[in-house]
Amino acid sequence: MTKIQILILITFILFGVKFLKDTLSFLWFFQIKEYRLDRMKSHVRENSRVNFSDLGVVLGVFILLGLLFPATARFVAVFFVLLLGGIAPLIFLYSFFRLLIGIKNRAFLRPKPTSKIILISVIYFLLFSIFAYQLLFQFLHSVNVVYSPDFFVLFAFYLLVLAILVPFFLLLAILLVTPFSDYRKSKIKERARLKMAGMKRVKTIGIAGSFGKTSTKEFLCAILSQKFKVVKTSGNNNTNMGVANTILSNVNDDFDYFICEMGAYRVGEIKEICGLALPFAGIITGLNEQHLDLFGSIENTKRAKFELIRSLPKDGFAVINEQADKMKPRTGYKVKDVEIFSKSLAENIMVNPDSVEFEYKGAAFRVNILGKHYIENMLSAIIVAEKLGMTLQEIQEAVSNFDPQSKYLMRKQEGAKGAIFIDDSYSANPTGVMAALEYMEDAYPERKKMLVFPGIDELGKNSKEVHRKIWRKADDVCHFAFILQQEDKEIRNKYQKCNFVFEKDFDKMKKEVEKRLGADSVVLFESRGAGVVMKKLLEDKNKKDA
Repeated sequence: MTKIQILILITFILFGVKFLKDTLSFLWFFQIKEYRLDRMKSHVRENSRVNFSDLGVVLGVFILLGLLFPATARFVAVFFVLLLGGIAPLIFLYSFFRLLIGIKNRAFLRPKPTSKIILISVIYFLLFSIFAYQLLFQFLHSVNVVYSPDFFVLFAFYLLVLAILVPFFLLLAILLVTPFSDYRKSKIKERARLKMAGMKRVKTIGIAGSFGKTSTKEFLCAILSQKFKVVKTSGNNNTNMGVANTILSNVNDDFDYFICEMGAYRVGEIKEICGLALPFAGIITGLNEQHLDLFGSIENTKRAKFELIRSLPKDGFAVINEQADKMKPRTGYKVKDVEIFSKSLAENIMVNPDSVEFEYKGAAFRVNILGKHYIENMLSAIIVAEKLGMTLQEIQEAVSNFDPQSKYLMRKQEGAKGAIFIDDSYSANPTGVMAALEYMEDAYPERKKMLVFPGIDELGKNSKEVHRKIWRKADDVCHFAFILQQEDKEIRNKYQKCNFVFEKDFDKMKKEVEKRLGADSVVLFESRGAGVVMKKLLEDKNKKDA
């Protein structure tokens, strides 16, 4: 083999590695976004530094100039082909080393092997293989196959084009699978609806809101389980399919109550879940800008969340956060029993590092939770329990036995170098992040406070303003804020009290945090990206302790 042939073979192998890496990474991304095009578009809009409108104008100008000056356009096109073909092997080599680092650090992104992922993958590989064969076949027949440097550059350019097209072929495969997937889902949902409608004993309590749904569900389940048989949606299975599968697998007439968390990204989705679960009671936890980019406006967010209340029967009841109630006029309700709650119902609030204490209707409560922001959610659960016939004494006993070690709640653990780690990485929303920072400020006034945070997606046009409030709060509370984003000079220049550190790579960020840790440190990990950094720090700690 000649040197050029060896280079071609190595380049092709490196392309194959990049192709598999990118395929698995994009499949992982599409899976966590639930294959929803609206969520994918929102993520790209908020995380891309490219202005696609400006890019379209630039491409339009180039096409116009190409029509006016064809000879110049051909020269420019050839130049870019040669340039991209020349750097393509370096791009493939860089991707190969990134893959090795990801495997070494156990940060290799890949999807969960579900039947849908397998079907999408099969269709994708078929489509991509046919296209790649046709593209390379046409290329090989359009040139004289002489293994020269020019041939190598052109071959590398075509491989780069194929690598760029990976996400588009995956999207095409998803679009082809979607009709069959939707049909299967409709059958599952219909089975769930019929099963729920046929049950006589179990009653559904729905929980909706922009934030606090999961913690409210956990509190309510813990309290009601003191007296009743209770089943709930697990984890964050709060979509129509998550609820339908829970009904089919877990819900039956052996239970008294089914606590159903209801999530949505668009108007109509909670109404659909209510059509499956048939709630007789509902809780609205609160409203904020969460997923605003998908809802389109705060008005649509209100409409969507209050679909739960409008679905309740006349003889049911609703428990609504005061803030949410003020944002939405009471129209279209059949339910008559509506009770409003807020933190003002709790008196003599005391925040401890490991618990909160408060009084409600003269009864003293001590709960093993971190932060006073959970009190509102606990109050809504207490009110529901009262309405279902539990006494305050029974509720007190259930609350005192509450186990805070659920991954869905903010929890504390011993971190590296003797620091305290506060794990709030299950999810992040604007209200929750602000409340967690307040807790850290209240509970640990003497410690060096740190925040690890990647930001919040899907906030739409309000994203800058929401994040500005968070940065301001972090600047007031923290000594260090580790932001899993690209460098933002505006933040660094505007906020001077806190030292902002920017880094997108998890492993590099782990090292940045580790350098500044000490026995006097307390670190708040917000959102799942921050959870990856925390996990890496704890893995290193456990290796050293072993």
